[in-house]
Amino acid sequence: MTYNNPTPSQSTTLTASERSREARKILEMLREERPEDLERKLTQKARDFVQGRWLEMDLGGQLNVTENQYWFLQDIWGKFA
Repeated sequence: MTYNNPTPSQSTTLTASERSREARKILEMLREERPEDLERKLTQKARDFVQGRWLEMDLGGQLNVTENQYWFLQDIWGKFA
């Protein structure tokens, strides 16, 4: 998934495993939101992304997220925080 990062040279100081842990936290918090709120506040693209990551988590696999995906999750969570 691509994400329009206006400053591609900008990166997080998080390692891949730290990004994975943080992404998992965000995804768990999103799971606690009401489905109606997810439908109302997120675009279809964002909902598809979140549901895809939930599926990865449910299957017990390693949750790998790129820096851009991590930023996308941060933006998604920002609609609820």
